[in-house]
Order: sequence, then C-alpha cells, then structure tokens
Amino acid sequence: GAGSHFKRLCDALKTVGIDQETIDSMMEVLAGLVHLGDIPIDEDAMPVPADDSDDETKCVDVNDDSVEAAARLLGMDPDDLGATLKRKKVAIPGRNSFHEVPRKNSQLRQALHSLIKALYKRLFERTVQRINSSFGELRASGSTGDQSNWRHIGILDIYGFERLQK
Repeated sequence: GAGSHFKRLCDALKTVGIDQETIDSMMEVLAGLVHLGDIPIDEDAMPVPADDSDDETKCVDVNDDSVEAAARLLGMDPDDLGATLKRKKVAIPGRNSFHEVPRKNSQLRQALHSLIKALYKRLFERTVQRINSSFGELRASGSTGDQSNWRHIGILDIYGFERLQK
C-alpha cells in the first residue's frame, strides 16, 4: 500500500545520504504544497471587503485555516502569505513605488499555481543536488576510477515526451 511505498521512499533517501531531519523537512514542504493546493477558490464568489471600506479594497476570500496550515509547514508568516494571495503589488510607472490592488479569483488561482510550482521546483532541484553531493562524498572516500563511471542524477526534460507512452 501507500505506507510501504512511503517507507521505501524514505529508506531510499537515507541510502543516498539524506538524513532524517532533512527528510522530515522535505515532507513538511510537500505537505505545505498540498495545503496550498487545497485552498478553496470559489470562481463565482464576489470579492469581499478587506476591511469594511469601499469596493476598491475588496479582496478574494481565502480560507484562513488553509493558509495558516500551509504557512506553518512552509515556514512562512500566515498573515504575509494571506496578504500576498489576496492582493498584488503593481509598480507605478515613473515612480519608485508600488500600489496594492485586490486580486481576482483567477489571479489568486494563478498566483497559487505559480507559488506551488516554484517551491516544488526548488525542493526537487535541492533534492537532486543533495543526492549528487552524497555521491561525490562516496567518490572522495574511495573510488578514483574513470569519471564516466561516477554516478549522478541529471534531469532530462523533453517537451511532449510523456505522449510517447500512448
């Protein structure tokens, strides 16, 4: 089942030199990303006033519990994350300043997807880097043979490759 697959994953990460504390941190980031992805976005909902004022300050409604859970797991301030999701900063041309405006629901969805994608990419790249570093430590402690036989992980991203499986 899923539990045995998870244990195999954790064991494999340990085998390539990633310690338990780092694995726990990685899992917290993944859980935080899941919480970000679970933030409900009601496409038909009207923005709500940010603070009992006029229409110009209306923001999208974001589930504070979901934002707080994601922020806690990702090591972010919940208020900052919530504010970033609800409002965007717009540069004022000709000045060195910004103006905050409320996001629309579609903009919130796009901001969430961009944040999730960026954080996942960083986690993935960092994991590959750690694995390759552990292989380097193994090389330094013993093998001095042909470098073409040294183990490493690389990323091959070919557009449309996933369609070849059909």
